[in-house]
Amino acid sequence: MTTAAVKTNAVFAALPDFANTVLVPVANPDTAPALLEIALALANPDGGKVIALIVSLGAAEDAEKQIAVIDPIINSLIEQGYPVELLTVIATSISRGILDTAREIGADLLVLGLKEPSQGHVQLGTVVENVIETAPCDVMVYRAARDPRFERIVVPMDGSMPASIAVNMASLLAVSYDCNLSTLYIQRNYRLQPENEQAIRKALSRITDRSRISKSIITDFNPSNGVLKEVNERDLLVIGFRQKTDFERWLENDISKELLNRAPGPVILISRRTRQVTAVGRVREVLGRQFLRWMPTLTTIEQNELVWQSRKMATSNIDYVMLIVIAAVLATLGLLLNSAAVIIGAMLVAPLMQPLEAFSVGLLSGQPLLIRRSITTLFEGVVLALFIAILTGLLLPVDTPTSEMLARGNPSLVDAAVALASGIVAAYATARKDIPAALAGVAIAAALMPPVCTIGLGIAFRNPSLAGGAGLLFFTNIVFIIAASCGVYFWLGMRPRNFRTEDATISLRNLAIWWGLIAVAIIFTVSVLLSLGQRAADRQFIYDRLSETFAPAEVVSLEVRSYAPF
Repeated sequence: MTTAAVKTNAVFAALPDFANTVLVPVANPDTAPALLEIALALANPDGGKVIALIVSLGAAEDAEKQIAVIDPIINSLIEQGYPVELLTVIATSISRGILDTAREIGADLLVLGLKEPSQGHVQLGTVVENVIETAPCDVMVYRAARDPRFERIVVPMDGSMPASIAVNMASLLAVSYDCNLSTLYIQRNYRLQPENEQAIRKALSRITDRSRISKSIITDFNPSNGVLKEVNERDLLVIGFRQKTDFERWLENDISKELLNRAPGPVILISRRTRQVTAVGRVREVLGRQFLRWMPTLTTIEQNELVWQSRKMATSNIDYVMLIVIAAVLATLGLLLNSAAVIIGAMLVAPLMQPLEAFSVGLLSGQPLLIRRSITTLFEGVVLALFIAILTGLLLPVDTPTSEMLARGNPSLVDAAVALASGIVAAYATARKDIPAALAGVAIAAALMPPVCTIGLGIAFRNPSLAGGAGLLFFTNIVFIIAASCGVYFWLGMRPRNFRTEDATISLRNLAIWWGLIAVAIIFTVSVLLSLGQRAADRQFIYDRLSETFAPAEVVSLEVRSYAPF
């Protein structure tokens, strides 16, 4: 990039098409210079910056090797006065590291690199596909060539919105590199759309020297061959696509695939969001981009991995049974001994959270088999824990509820709030592999096993009030954990349409039924908890008034009975 080209950018600094923050993942030193050079051409010359990103999967030696290779390239650009920074992050996968960094730094444009065709075919790779699908910003993919230098920019035109996006990008590059721009109108596929034509004319108006703009018409029956006849190894081919989710379908187009694989020079694929021109539209756009920064959408691979992980969590095996037995024994003994430490140990061991998370994933991903399996596994664990608690309560010479038991026999809305928070953290920690340590805290907060054992002890002690209160607490925990987990997975981008296969389908009606049941359960639980809370408040009010009225006498026992008026 010449100095004159960079100065020319200042004329167009006020245009909103320049990116303030450009993120460039760099791993290959052969393609890094070309990627950074294009990123600098598209960065806003008035305060814009380019961030070169190295994603490490945790191996310190590999990260140091990459930094040692890329660092000289970055230092060379910095010495020339270009606003370039080098950033290294640790992530569970390359695509997750790129997406999280793009959100956290508020990137406007993400520049990805592809290797030049091998045996006439370009390998996209899962990283590019996943990033394009869920990126929170504009995306540009650069397919390298043997010689990255170019003298002309060529844009195939069919009158569509992607074509106007490509012309917009090409005009920016033409101004930055001070080179010619050629538009190739494909006669066979061209559809006249006035709004797109206006956007194209506006983009071309950046180039003040009209002699640098040329137009040609491709009349060839095979449009890809016609375009390839017009380009050579010194031409940069720019192609646009409208939505990131359309990328895979776009590549199925014979023209696009042929151009990507056979173009002799470098190729750019660009997807840019539609820019708002009104003040209200720009405010909405800014707010929307800020909102996207807080939506770490899972990639397709991550969603598939989560489903596979949930299938394992929903399976009842020897490990699950042994953990249930150990947790039930510890929780029952802890309740009888009135020992909080032993009860916490049981919470850490209990695996009841796993089928609940599997149920939530099955509901959001449209997996009826996973839903049924998780319900069965949860039922087996609860029945086994109840049996152990009842048996222990009958065998041991204790028949008086302890304070730990009584605490779980009187649920309130606070317990519902705790379950809601536990479900949020559990789902987020399950989906985001970076924070598995949080699951221990979730197990303690959720406290699923102690209420089950309290139910069993209430049955053994023939105390229906204790068993009923603990049952309500357990039901509250289950309902609110599932509701919170489903909300988190939905926020992370999981939808039934993402898993439309013969073995994994669920109708929208069945999905609505499940959500309806959850909503009814939430309303029922909240109403019961509110009623119990009101009764507790009334009881406390009566106790206080009696103590005040008959002072200095002490109220030893109080029994409140309520009757519904006829």
